[in-house]
Amino acid sequence: PPLRILDFCTGSGIQALSTLVALNSKESNLYATAMCVDYNPRALRFTQFNAILNGLSAKHTPESSETTQVDVLHADLVSGMTILKKEANDMNGNKRDTVTLVEALLQKSVPLDNQDSSYEYYDIILANPPFIPVPPNDKDIEQRYGLFSSGGADGEDVLKGIVDASSQVIQPHAGLLGIVSEYMNPPTIDTGSAADDRSNNLKEIETNDMSLLYRLQQWWSQSKHEHDADTTSTIRRCSVDGTGILFTNQFPVDAEKYAMRRADSEEMHSKWVKHLSDLTITHISPGLLFVRTYVEEGSTTNGDKQPNKLSIFHRLVPKSDSGSIWTPSNMEAIEFTENTLNKEHFWSCN
Repeated sequence: PPLRILDFCTGSGIQALSTLVALNSKESNLYATAMCVDYNPRALRFTQFNAILNGLSAKHTPESSETTQVDVLHADLVSGMTILKKEANDMNGNKRDTVTLVEALLQKSVPLDNQDSSYEYYDIILANPPFIPVPPNDKDIEQRYGLFSSGGADGEDVLKGIVDASSQVIQPHAGLLGIVSEYMNPPTIDTGSAADDRSNNLKEIETNDMSLLYRLQQWWSQSKHEHDADTTSTIRRCSVDGTGILFTNQFPVDAEKYAMRRADSEEMHSKWVKHLSDLTITHISPGLLFVRTYVEEGSTTNGDKQPNKLSIFHRLVPKSDSGSIWTPSNMEAIEFTENTLNKEHFWSCN
């Protein structure tokens, strides 16, 4: 079967389409399909156009005469719901005018006869969400920072929805999640290691310096978008555990400087400073989050699902003259990230 890619906040589709090109190359000897999700219908049209432009709209496979390689889904990651123009069937075949995002994503991969109890989850999940912590109830600021860039008041509304949904639809064994985002109050030190006991879930850590890692764990383990009570389908057959690595800059941007970058005037700067202070956001950094899944030995495959677990640690990317962790030409950051992932055996399926 083909590898299944899921791209949240797809925008132009660049992450999904470039991944498809890489995986579908003659050298890789693989075949993949992509589901691209966005709140903006215009973005989804651009994704479809770019897929066609790059010859990725459809492709013949040995299993079928023709398979659509790129599909799109209109959805709201904050509410966890799809945006439907008309009624659709849920996973039990019932007509409904609202369908959860998780349900819609899994429905795409459920066999038509719905008799096979195993779903085809997504092997690779990518995301580049809007992340700016925009002060609420200010028309001037909201006009500049619209849906394409606003992550809600704390910058984490969409990120939370992505981590939550991903824990439910990702391949339980050796699935890969990659998120490009800005992160609020990231740790200022390196923490833990993938070699540490995976049961260490930061429950005892209550300092502000570690609160981001703890929140990521909570979003992964406590899914809010569960199946509706009137359905009988089991979304997840077993607990899905993951090992995560968060990379951020060695020197994050302090709130004062961040406010200066976002504001157009002294008045707006004061509003940004107050807003960040009210939320206790003291520093911000661009970053990369990677999660690799594994199935704990002895996990159940029935409805008695245990909470998902995420063991996560943090690495500071050393400062260089080449720019931020996001700078494409920053080879030092790229090499550091690659070397860390390899050193921690992150690509291992064990």
